[in-house]
Amino acid sequence: MDSTDVTPSLIDALAAFVSRLDARRLPQHVVDAARWRLLDALGSALWGVHRGTAQAMREVIEPNGGAQEATVLGRGLKLPALAATYLNSSASPALLDTCRFSVTHPGIVTVPAALAAAQLAHASGRDLLGGIVAGYEVLTALGRATRPADRGFVPTTVIGPFAAAAAASRILGLDAPRTANALALAATTGGGLLDAYAAIDGGRSQFGRASEGGVLAALLARQGVLGNRRILEGGSLDGTPGFFECFGQPVDGASVAAALGRDWGLPYVAAKIHDGCRYTNAAADATLQLMRDHGLRADDVEAIEVRTFALALKVSVRNPSTVSGALFCIEYVVATALLAGDVFNDKFTLERLNDPRTRQLMSKVSVGLDDALEAAYPQRLGLAMDVLVKDGRRLRSALDFPRGEPENPVTPEDCTARFRRMAEPLIGAARAQRIVDMVRDIEALDDVERLVALCAPADT
Repeated sequence: MDSTDVTPSLIDALAAFVSRLDARRLPQHVVDAARWRLLDALGSALWGVHRGTAQAMREVIEPNGGAQEATVLGRGLKLPALAATYLNSSASPALLDTCRFSVTHPGIVTVPAALAAAQLAHASGRDLLGGIVAGYEVLTALGRATRPADRGFVPTTVIGPFAAAAAASRILGLDAPRTANALALAATTGGGLLDAYAAIDGGRSQFGRASEGGVLAALLARQGVLGNRRILEGGSLDGTPGFFECFGQPVDGASVAAALGRDWGLPYVAAKIHDGCRYTNAAADATLQLMRDHGLRADDVEAIEVRTFALALKVSVRNPSTVSGALFCIEYVVATALLAGDVFNDKFTLERLNDPRTRQLMSKVSVGLDDALEAAYPQRLGLAMDVLVKDGRRLRSALDFPRGEPENPVTPEDCTARFRRMAEPLIGAARAQRIVDMVRDIEALDDVERLVALCAPADT
């Protein structure tokens, strides 16, 4: 089927939005949100390399070499753009940003793709921001419209190629027809099952493939490869189901298109202070609040009751035996907060999970449904916690939103401190500070190459 023959579709509307997006005319709050999400993604990739995340993937891909097109963050080398995109995304699951309305992690698929495209195009910092905004908007718009998780798919890795393709297409300067073909081709590169998270590397690789797939789609479209631009709606081949029907639910494409560039999705994306599934983060906040306000310590606890909404319970792993499971376990997050004083990425280890002190505390935590919190989801991500202390006191903490949500935001200072914590072990304090300064003034950067060149180990 020749995609030039189709009638206008949602993909055509998305492509028109992406190709027309002017980074110089974006609202300041959208630009600022993109700036800090870029810094988050850089820090996450650098931390991942420091911790050995995706090391096996690097050992497979790096020896193949190839055209030196894009930087592998934290490694001080360049590879073909597709390979660099895959590795940078696969290394980046620490402190993922998250959007509760689209149930996605936009940064891990969008930013690696945008960086690779920016290096291919020798793009400016402003152009990089424009690509990031385009990718986030496409991902959050499609994520709001459909729910792949209801069928066992990972929303980020199913919809993520659209974001990566949008970001790359905008930065590479594709016109609307080629951008439409890129988005149509991206629809065929997504996938990823929730069950893959039973093995943590499998979950990470899914992100990398989604980001890589979107860049591939944009590069193919730039060369004139065509895609079915009605693939979202379906029906082009004698009634065949389209993307929405296969992965989620029927969608009103006109409503999705009408919101583009009006109800910007990027400012609704949350930054994470704690690691683990987003639905465990409020438990970390509540525990740490009680520790600050009442001097609560692990040895003081008799019992802890946590109440939350249904989806948080559905995805929670009750008795984890793996690091993957611990990331989704409210009991583990509460115990770790009490024992370690934070729930950073380095606190998710088998040694800590199997520590008798951790297991003992986990056994004191019960988790259940709160009907009021369930009724408020997703407008709120609420949690209530009651702690029975051994001296007879009952302490209570209740939250509507974990830290980092738009209603409970982190500050730029929080973002830079988190970046330094993730980046400095690998690249050192001096380079980390230069990156912070460059991202703060990213609109003035003439070539993104200068930014990624700083993302190399301190000894190179």
